[in-house]
Amino acid sequence: MTIDERLRSGLGARAELTDSEIERKLSVTLQRGRRRRTLRRVGSAVVVGVMALGLLVALPKLLSTSNRKEPVGPLSPSIKAHSPSPIVGTYTLVLGPRDPGAQRLHAVGTWVLTFRDDGDASLSRGNAVGAGGYRLVPASVLITGLFDSCQGTEAGDYSWVISDGVLRFFKPSTDPCPLRRFVLLGPGHGHGWVVGPAT
Repeated sequence: MTIDERLRSGLGARAELTDSEIERKLSVTLQRGRRRRTLRRVGSAVVVGVMALGLLVALPKLLSTSNRKEPVGPLSPSIKAHSPSPIVGTYTLVLGPRDPGAQRLHAVGTWVLTFRDDGDASLSRGNAVGAGGYRLVPASVLITGLFDSCQGTEAGDYSWVISDGVLRFFKPSTDPCPLRRFVLLGPGHGHGWVVGPAT
């Protein structure tokens, strides 16, 4: 075999070997590139999905916040709108025998509650009238007296609001006098005292 023949046979073998190595390396590189692209696409899809989910969760809250009116303090009763104290006025509550607790506490009847400008308060049912007082503090009203059984006890501290012509006392409220607490607040659900005297 001549040197030329040996060289040709050697070069042919080396060329085949080189081609297969290059193809293998190229194949590995292409696979890595495909894997990276796939991971990038999956990552982008996950990020977009998380952002869309966050938007879906936050959108109703944003819309309700933008539609919600700023909270306002208790509205003044229309009969005394010029009064410096927003709770001043007369309010009526009718408790029937079917109202929870009314019969047991002998509270059935038409009650009239009055708050005056000078800090005096009164509560009447028929001819019986109880005297007391009140003082507005931030977020609540302190009420004293109104019932003989409440005289000498500490003031009842009541959260309250006037809305749509109705005064409601609501929790959190504290009162050491159970009868006053029941008549003003009710058994936990808040009695509705209608603005205006009994008709």
